[in-house]
Amino acid sequence: MLSPADVTSSATAVEAPSHPGGRARLWLRPTYEGPGGIRELLAIAGPLILTSSVHALNMFLDRMFLSRYSALDFGASVQGGVTWWALVTIPFGVVAYANTFVAQYTGANQPNKVGPAIWQALYLAFLGAILCLGLLPLAPMIFNAVGHEAPLPQLETTYFQILVAGIPFSLAGAALSAFYTGRGKTWPVVQVNVLILITNTFLNWWFIFHGGPWGIVPKGIAGSAWATVVSSAVGATTYAIMLSRPKYDEMYHTLRGWRFDFDLAKRLVRFGVPAGIHGFADMIAFTSFLLVVGSFGIVSQVATNMAMNLNMLVFIPAVGLYTACQILAGQYVGAGRPSNSERTTVGALVIAIAYFTLIGIIFAAFPQQLLTAFSAQDSTSAEVYAEASKLAEILLLFVAAFSMFDAVCLALSGTLRGAGDTKFVMWASVALSQTLLLLPCLTLGYLARVGSLDPKKGLYLAWVFITNYILCAAAFYALRYRHGSWMRMSVIRDTTPESPTEGPSNAPTLQSA
Repeated sequence: MLSPADVTSSATAVEAPSHPGGRARLWLRPTYEGPGGIRELLAIAGPLILTSSVHALNMFLDRMFLSRYSALDFGASVQGGVTWWALVTIPFGVVAYANTFVAQYTGANQPNKVGPAIWQALYLAFLGAILCLGLLPLAPMIFNAVGHEAPLPQLETTYFQILVAGIPFSLAGAALSAFYTGRGKTWPVVQVNVLILITNTFLNWWFIFHGGPWGIVPKGIAGSAWATVVSSAVGATTYAIMLSRPKYDEMYHTLRGWRFDFDLAKRLVRFGVPAGIHGFADMIAFTSFLLVVGSFGIVSQVATNMAMNLNMLVFIPAVGLYTACQILAGQYVGAGRPSNSERTTVGALVIAIAYFTLIGIIFAAFPQQLLTAFSAQDSTSAEVYAEASKLAEILLLFVAAFSMFDAVCLALSGTLRGAGDTKFVMWASVALSQTLLLLPCLTLGYLARVGSLDPKKGLYLAWVFITNYILCAAAFYALRYRHGSWMRMSVIRDTTPESPTEGPSNAPTLQSA
């Protein structure tokens, strides 16, 4: 990982001007060496991809354990979990955006601002957690209103409420991890996530099937939720211990920067809230998709859960590329050299498209072999899985189709958000998700309730809608990226610099830490 001063000096020698009108380029030839090259991208993205893979495996094991306990618990876990994520996306977006502040302060050679940025994120994390906890009483009403078959609403409510109780740990972990990811020091994040995986896997087995010590934890879906909460607490505590090291406080003010900074907190809210709303709009639309699919019956719900869990297993690792684009865009924008981010973005696009092409081929060629990961012990659940797996084979073809457009969304939106272009990402997401996914899914749900829509036809239509939404989102992000306005943005300055000459000062090079 280059130091900020190295970024400045090397970028000066190799950086090429943007196209006339300040437009960003999408047709650069990928380079391996140099600022923004694939080597630099992979140095940051590699550990992040491993971290995302660990996180994906963690969630996959949650679902796999539950599928072996009960088909109903398995079916309820996805809907309850996605609804939890829809609730937490706005505060999480604000808190996690500290990653961009840390990246831009690193690029601008202002290490003493890194610790205070993390502290403001922590304060906002606990404020967001309090607001989320206040919504707990609404959970039964939400899941009962959907109209799922009993006892799914009760199971979904239980899972959701326990996960909400653990939100303070989830948000605190996101804030503290930004100290490492924003600086491009991503291996410590891998280590913490491996610890979380080991803890969660053991607790899942202990809680789901055995009820924990002396049987004090409810079995099944409640046990899975408590395992997630405890492992999140372990992760947040580990980060807090790591950041308390004297060497970090000396350079980055991780301890002495504890004071509340209204201006910095306001900036974090200003740029983070649009990032959170973007995620919230996506999740509301995606949640409506899952809830509507559930209204077509338990078989449709389980088939969708199978396909989505396999998609999650391969999609979440690619989020490491998105985060790497966000980090490098933030660092180069902070250093006044945004053109280097173009190379990073093109390299990420090439890698992501190649990866998702391979995944699509595997999904299309070996669906049954992949779906055998989900099985059941009781005969009733086995019958449901047998029927659902036939549907899931077809749904995996949809996953293979839209994965390519997901790759484009990841690389381009990561660069846009890393530069500070969060408002466009927000408005594009709100407009597209609500018109292309939420409204069509609500229409399907209404038709299903009045009995004028065949369940299988409704299931396939819902998957057509989500595929079309991802395709259109990729096109919008490409147009915005090409416009190039993101290259002249900054989250750490009051004014938007018009040229690279307003980049970093001749501050001393940051040491590796």
